[in-house]
Amino acid sequence: MPESAAPSPRSSHVFLIEDDPDLSELVIETLKNRGHRTTWAKDANTALSLLSPPSSDPSQPLPPPPDLILLDLSLGGSDGVELMRDLLMVGIPLPPVIILSGRSPLSLEVAAGFVEAADVIRKPFTLEDLVAKVEGVLRRGP
Repeated sequence: MPESAAPSPRSSHVFLIEDDPDLSELVIETLKNRGHRTTWAKDANTALSLLSPPSSDPSQPLPPPPDLILLDLSLGGSDGVELMRDLLMVGIPLPPVIILSGRSPLSLEVAAGFVEAADVIRKPFTLEDLVAKVEGVLRRGP
């Protein structure tokens, strides 16, 4: 039986960082219907606190990392690239990242390079495209 370090695309934990609640709800429901567990952070501060160890006791271990991050670049006053830098600066291991954004293709390409994104989904997107890219990245593993 072949061994695989990649999580099963049907039982993965996806961490969604998106400031649009309507889009977030749609993405969460779509991924849930495909068997994924999703955690949603509506802004950079929420994402940082959910992915960081409890501040009251820094000796506490980090929470289990998600298998994948879906990252909006424009987070209502924050920048997704800056968030990824902040996470790395505090030593949080990052899983593969898929960028979600309506930015221009050149801007997306530059941002994708900064965060070493596994893939990019340009808004607006179809749910079928989202699922295909999420499950493709999950199959490839870290």
